[in-house]
Amino acid sequence: MQKLDAVVIGAGCVGLALTRELAKRGAQVACLEQASRWGEGITSRNSEVIHAGLYYGDGLPRKRRACVRGRELLYAYCAERRIPHARLGKIVVAQAGNEAGLDLI
Repeated sequence: MQKLDAVVIGAGCVGLALTRELAKRGAQVACLEQASRWGEGITSRNSEVIHAGLYYGDGLPRKRRACVRGRELLYAYCAERRIPHARLGKIVVAQAGNEAGLDLI
């Protein structure tokens, strides 16, 4: 019987990323998934948007920094591995009377 250092439950984005990181550090790790293929759970229901941290202003500075850093890391990861992705940008629209809120983002 093989001895494992860790078992990761769930083969979605987070579970696979964690499994990869542990394996890169030399751990004997297994990733368990209840579905027939990886990425079929909650991961498959995301919007597939690389968030820019746009809405996390002064009220949530750590969350904004983490989001911005994650975006940078994800773009670099995709570029290094030639994973197709697109930087599409975003259009932010304010309703009449709420234009001042645009200055916050």
